[in-house]
Amino acid sequence: MSPAVCVLGCTNLPESVAFWTSFGFIERSRVQLDTEQSVSLYGCTEPTTEVLLCMPDAIAGHLRLVSTSRHRPAIGPFDRGPHAIDLYTTDMGRSLTVASAVGANTAFGQLDYQFGPMHLQEGKCVGPDGVIVVFVDITRRRPSVLDRFPDRLHSEVHSVVNIVGSVDAANATWTGAAGLTLVADAVIDTPELGEFLQLPHPDRCRMSLLADQGVSPIRFEQLGFIDGGASEGVDISTWPLPGGLPLVEFHCPHLDEVALELTTSGHTFGQMVTLGNRSSACTSLDGVGQRYLLRSSASL
Repeated sequence: MSPAVCVLGCTNLPESVAFWTSFGFIERSRVQLDTEQSVSLYGCTEPTTEVLLCMPDAIAGHLRLVSTSRHRPAIGPFDRGPHAIDLYTTDMGRSLTVASAVGANTAFGQLDYQFGPMHLQEGKCVGPDGVIVVFVDITRRRPSVLDRFPDRLHSEVHSVVNIVGSVDAANATWTGAAGLTLVADAVIDTPELGEFLQLPHPDRCRMSLLADQGVSPIRFEQLGFIDGGASEGVDISTWPLPGGLPLVEFHCPHLDEVALELTTSGHTFGQMVTLGNRSSACTSLDGVGQRYLLRSSASL
């Protein structure tokens, strides 16, 4: 199976669509879910609208914007759960200018650091519902649509970042029966990172990156704190689906078989929902309590 879509709750769907299309995403489809489907997939007690946004020519790394009436909860800097959406950029200044022009807060400075043999520059903005978007400019990118279209400003979704209490436990629940590949696992010891993440005190971070065998977008990034921050956070509730917190959606051709296999790694599953074209989906929790969506490949 492959982490292919980033699901994002939105309390103002038109505003969120305008925000993401300013970065180059285009609307591919718009689907209405009835109350029963909405309750099963998102915990929303009213009908919801799903808008699928795709970067042109990308086969994955899409965004599924979902209408919700639940606002983003107050979140502390060490709280565990969904954190940010990363996009590659080919021009950091232009990316932040575009974000500012659509009303995003870009007053966070830029992070410039060395990560092993690679040099990174990161810029952050906060958009509708408090969604955190991080633009990444790096000397050696993972595969993306920019490989074929280097003159574009942004990639598809490069990664979805979750803060976890134990990177080891998060890795284990996804590299066992889940079959994802661990493509990076390292400590980031950069003093400026704490300021960039708005931490109340310095704390080193450990980051792992999980992906399918082709390292295709989306990558599922696990971020854990080393020097005490992990004990200060609480678990963020993602049920019902709140605005502004990204969840990863995995695609697989045989949903029931995959769900059965994943239970051996401690994953649990909600009710299977039948969607259009005889496809199906369900909400899921991994072995460390991170919520994600599982869909049959035909339901894109």
